[in-house]
Amino acid sequence: MLMPAATHQMPTEFAALAQSTDALFRRDGHVIRSRQPELASERLRSVYSQHHLRLLGTHERFDMHLKVARAGRLDLAYLRFGTEVELEQQPPGRFTLVTTQLRGHSEIRTGGERHGGGPGMVVLDSAGQAVTKRFSADSCRINLRIDQDALEAKCAELLGRDAGGSLAFHPTLAAGTPAQIRWLAWLQMLLGCLGGRDTNP
Repeated sequence: MLMPAATHQMPTEFAALAQSTDALFRRDGHVIRSRQPELASERLRSVYSQHHLRLLGTHERFDMHLKVARAGRLDLAYLRFGTEVELEQQPPGRFTLVTTQLRGHSEIRTGGERHGGGPGMVVLDSAGQAVTKRFSADSCRINLRIDQDALEAKCAELLGRDAGGSLAFHPTLAAGTPAQIRWLAWLQMLLGCLGGRDTNP
């Protein structure tokens, strides 16, 4: 069954986040685009993890845009497909991927859990954990890829001891929680800072 297109108006704070993202990636970033699902999947694998891409919408509307920018040791990307798709992702390598929904709707299944949401939904792909994702036709997201070694080193610095193994996170930040609110505020601040300087040092 196809996911329904969003019919509600985007909340103001998420609209501002989407506008900041649009402004940044209009100015900066390398664009990877394909209207062929097989080629799009191959290009997507070159940036993220191995996966199987299943087309649920129409082939005619498929138009993947992956816009990638770099900010120091952080990799930012804007991703949309133009039609409904499902990604069965194998566990990512030595990185954690944090995805923030800007428009549309997405659903994820991982570790026996199912989550879904619209603008403001935050998903965390922990290193070593497989996940299946379904995106609506109007879905677009901003991805932040964080090197696992850098993440674990920062965690050890804050704790004053080794993290004791690979870091694994709950797959989502629940809507309206302090963690989600802080993340969205931090992301807005990051985009605002990057909007005023070169993101490709």
